[in-house]
Amino acid sequence: MKKISKLLGYVSLWVLFLMPFAYFFDLVGFTAMTGAMLASTVVWYLTAFFWIGDPQVPNLEEDPLL
Repeated sequence: MKKISKLLGYVSLWVLFLMPFAYFFDLVGFTAMTGAMLASTVVWYLTAFFWIGDPQVPNLEEDPLL
């Protein structure tokens, strides 16, 4: 699950990056670009929840400075 969601997340980031260039070079229309960017944003936020993970709390008892 983690690998699939990471792959989908990276693909959605690439779509977010490439769609404005595709619009600039007149490969897609404005509506298609904005729809793809909205869908990619939603996919990114949904998949990032699964693969970014929880922050690890450091063990402060073993820290020599404290």
